Parts: sequence; structure tokens; C-alpha cells
Amino acid sequence: MILSTNAIMSKKTTIIFIIVVILFSFILRVWQLNKPSLWIDEGFTINASLTIIEKGVPVLDSGLPYKNGVFYNYLVAGLIKIKDFDPFSPWQARLPSVFFGVLSVLVVYFLSKHLFNKNVGLVSSVIMAFSYWEIAWSRQARGYVALQFFLLLSFYFLWKWLEKKDFKFLVFFFLSLFFSFLSHHLAVVFIPGFILIALLFPKKRISFRQWIIFFSIFAISLFLFRYMASIPKIDFYNYFPHYNRFIKNELWIFFLGTLGGLFLGIFDKKKYTAVSLFLIAISSYFFIAGFINVIHYRYLFPIFPFVIILSCYFIVRFFQIIQNILRIKNPLFSFIPSIVLIVFLSFPHLNFIPKENYLLEYGSPQPNFKEAYLFIKENRKTEDMIISPYTHLSKIYLNDEGFWLPTSLSGRKEEVEGRTINGRDYYTNAPIVSNDKELLEIINSKSGYIIIDQMAKNRINKTVSLINSHEKVEIIYKSEAPKMGNIWVYKF
Repeated sequence: MILSTNAIMSKKTTIIFIIVVILFSFILRVWQLNKPSLWIDEGFTINASLTIIEKGVPVLDSGLPYKNGVFYNYLVAGLIKIKDFDPFSPWQARLPSVFFGVLSVLVVYFLSKHLFNKNVGLVSSVIMAFSYWEIAWSRQARGYVALQFFLLLSFYFLWKWLEKKDFKFLVFFFLSLFFSFLSHHLAVVFIPGFILIALLFPKKRISFRQWIIFFSIFAISLFLFRYMASIPKIDFYNYFPHYNRFIKNELWIFFLGTLGGLFLGIFDKKKYTAVSLFLIAISSYFFIAGFINVIHYRYLFPIFPFVIILSCYFIVRFFQIIQNILRIKNPLFSFIPSIVLIVFLSFPHLNFIPKENYLLEYGSPQPNFKEAYLFIKENRKTEDMIISPYTHLSKIYLNDEGFWLPTSLSGRKEEVEGRTINGRDYYTNAPIVSNDKELLEIINSKSGYIIIDQMAKNRINKTVSLINSHEKVEIIYKSEAPKMGNIWVYKF
């Protein structure tokens, strides 16, 4: 059985410990939050939030709605409305992520404590607080951390409902799942895991009426997903090799910890607890790697807390077994070695010193758009045009969307076609530079700036080569950074 360790710390000491962890997690997440440049996806959030302020709803200048991250977008809109927004110091847009990132640390503590014991809760909260990946995404103006927070709440309330058979927990589960969808439509991949956990939960005596409500929740969730994601069909893409490589290179210690936690968990009295954490992780991973048509390693991010909890349980349980074998009664024997070992093993993944910039994973490039647009703003003449693959960033930084140089973010041709609405950009209604001939006509007859980052260069390399070779065009700004972070500003 699982050893009880609730006496390891007094209630007062535990509260102080958690407060210190939360304080450090907040400092790491909020430190110089205004300094890093906006990157492409953050621009989508802010662009939608600005339209909410202007129109009351997230309807873009193209006349079409922006459906993703509705809840987060409204939060950002509210903060921007309170204090004038400066795109060169965009702390308001990122503050909700800080808030949800810190709250996620707290939820992980209470969830781990409820599922296992206080030791697991304390150790898991430490890893969450200092995880580089968690800190990095808690500083972005995107809804991934809000999604993670609400999914953790969903798991907690689902578990409480299955334990207590109390209808109010089912209501809380529905509300948490609803807000997870409003944070990001990726929430849909967690539905199979939640269903499996409920169906396989031992000793369940839940009324037929509550089961009907439970499955109705998922029917509504699927409807929300269909509406918000606008996905016409579902195909099997088999991106497992790519995601498996990412896990092997970046998260291998947590992968092994998850397997270890599952192995030890099946021998415990509460063996279904470890199995449930594994189910939610593996089922969502299966649908992300198998059925989502793009490779975004950040899509694994909402799974990460469940992996952390199971990994920390493995380490804590391992030392508890040794403690039982040696018949040592002092609970510190299992707690101190547990936290030392898990920090040691995961040390490359942790960050203890506040810093300004955090690199996101490959596929989430972070060029210094801030400095590039600041350079243009300080040197631009009234007649100068702006041409960019990211017109939403031009609109945010310069209040001028300019012209759209069509570039696929995913590398798929159909993405550009889907983003083109009546010959204009879906996000800003900016006119499109439809081909190289039209681009040359603009360069020859007008003056202005062209902004190209490394991803755009990779996607439209022939067009970029044409720009580089034109006698009227010169590079006037360049910034280099890892993971496709290079950016160039051309003057013509």
C-alpha cells in the first residue's frame, strides 16, 4: 500500500514551503515579461484581442471570426483596455499565462497530494515551478498554459466525481472542460482519456442520470471542437517518429519516470491512480501524434504535468519501499532523497535563475520582430510600404498591416489557399502580393521595407533569392538567433 507521509511536515511548515515554491514560480515567470519580442503566434492572440476591444467580438478585419483561444483572447483584451497597449512592451498580453502557470503549480500540488500523498505533491510542485518548459510557455501570450490549468482541474473534478458520486463535481468537471476548450481546441484530444478513466474506474456506483449527463458533456465538447477547430475531416498522419524523437531528445527522463510510476503503481492499493495518469497521457499523445495534421511539439505541453506527477510518484514510491524494507520510521528518509534525486535527474530541464528570454522548442521560432519593427518605425517615411509574411505583426507594431507576402506556417500549400480570403489575408484583410512578378513591380515602382525571417526564407526561398538579387534592394537590419530565429529587414 502507499505509505502515508502527511506527518513529514506540520501544516504550517507545509504552507510556508508551498508559498516559497509559488513565490519563486511567479518570479521566474514574470521576470522582465515586457522585454522579449512578440513572435508569430503571440501576434495572432493580440490581433484577435484588439478586434475584441474594437468590435466586442473576435471578428477579424477580413470579416471572419478568430475561434481559437477565445477565453484567453478576452482576458488579454480586458487587460489591454485597462492600460494602453505598447507592442514593444507587451506584458499585459502575457500576464494571464503567468497567472495560469503559477496556479498550475498549486493545482499539481493538491492533485498529487490527493492522488498519492503529500510527498508526491511537494516534489511535483517543485518540478512544475522550476521546469524550463513550464516557465517558457507561462511567459507567452498564448492559451496553452490556460488549457493546461483547466485540464488539470478537469482531471481533479472527474476524479472527485468518480470517488464521491456527487453531482456538483460533475458540474465542476464540465465547467473546467468547457474553459479548456475556450482556451485551446486541443482539449479535444483529452476526451478519450477522460472517458476511459470513467469507464474503467473501480467500484463506481453512479446513477444512470449522471452517466447520461457525463456523455452529454462529451457530445457538447465534440460540437465545440468541430465549430472552433473548423476541421473538415480527420485523417491518420502518423507523426509518431517526429514526436518520439522530441521525447527522446528533450523529455526522456520523464518518459522513463512515467513508465516507472506505472510499473510501481500497479502494485499499490491505489493502482488505478497511476494507471489513470498514464491513460490520460498516452491517449492524448496518441491523438496528437496520429491525427493532428501539423507537427507542433508544444501540443505535448498540456500532457506534461501528468507526466511530472507520475514520474515524481515513481521516485517517491521507490524510496518509500526502501524505507519500509529498512523499517525506518522517519518520513524525511524518503522525502529528502526523493526531491534531491528528481532534481538531479531532471536538472537539465530545470531553471532556477530568472532570465529575459526562453527558447521555445523547434517549430516555435522567435525572431526579434520587436527590434526589426522598431528600426522600421524610426526610419520609415510616410510613402514607404510594408511587405511581410506576417501582416498581423505589421498591424500590431506599426498600425499598418501593409501587404501580405504569402507564406505557409506549416509548409503546406493548402494553408496559404485557406488563409486567402477574396485575394486578401484572413488575419488583417491586407492585400496579397500574389506572385514574384507583382513583387518586382512593387519594388521597381515604390519604396518601402520587406521583412523576412528564417522560416519565411525556408518556405519561399525562391522569392527571397529574387529579393536578395535585386539591385534596388539592400539589407539594412539583421538579427541572428537559434532555432529559426534569424530575421532580415530589406529596404527598396
